[in-house]
Amino acid sequence: MTFDDGPNLATTPAVLAILRAEGIPATFFMLGRNLQTPAERALALEIHQDPLFRVANHTVDHRALVSVPIAEVLAEVETTSQRIREAVGDACYFPRYFRFPFGASDCASMGVVREQGLGVAGVNVDPVDWCY
Repeated sequence: MTFDDGPNLATTPAVLAILRAEGIPATFFMLGRNLQTPAERALALEIHQDPLFRVANHTVDHRALVSVPIAEVLAEVETTSQRIREAVGDACYFPRYFRFPFGASDCASMGVVREQGLGVAGVNVDPVDWCY
């Protein structure tokens, strides 16, 4: 199971509690902009330290990367990976997975992500929760 756009201080703790109670593993694709406050970083660290969960990269600002210059694609990926490292307190940690915002990629943006050593996770089911 995967979750995007977090960590969210209002909703992620409840999601974690349900997943833990049911023993369900999950990957959390995090936004760099949501890893700035001490509370957000602490929540990312909590997720990282739980063997059920994995922390992954979902860009800084959730922009469609097909519409930005390649240098900005690289900055979105690198900045988020760095913020994840800072949040988990491990300068050597490197997220293994990346998900494109909106699932939108092209050959150039895919190349940048792969050059960073990230596996790309797609979106199989969009719950359309963003429109409610």
